Amino acid sequence: MKGGVFKCDDADADILYVELDKDRKHYTPTTLYDDRFLSPTRFQWESQSKTRAKSETGQRYQTHASRNWRILLFVRQRADDERGFTSPYLFLSPVERLSGSMGSARGRSMRGDVAMRAPALMRCQ
Repeated sequence: MKGGVFKCDDADADILYVELDKDRKHYTPTTLYDDRFLSPTRFQWESQSKTRAKSETGQRYQTHASRNWRILLFVRQRADDERGFTSPYLFLSPVERLSGSMGSARGRSMRGDVAMRAPALMRCQ
């Protein structure tokens, strides 16, 4: 896995591991992605900074539905919980209708719909 994304050819899927509240001590300016919920079922995600629209990965994200390729969203609020233990990721659902545009120095800004409503605490920013 690299940068919060795992490409799993056996499952025909990209698995996104997203941390919403990023601790600036553990991220560089180019990896402080603006990942967040826009609504209970709409999610904004920034791809890795090296991802370009015409790259293999960029094309896979843009055409995932027509290729029967899945984008699976796992989310956690922060790296550690209030006790200092590593927080687990919560699988929400496959991402539907992933779309986006270039423009961020940090990566490709993508938006998609998720079938399962995000927990209320994850939506509060």
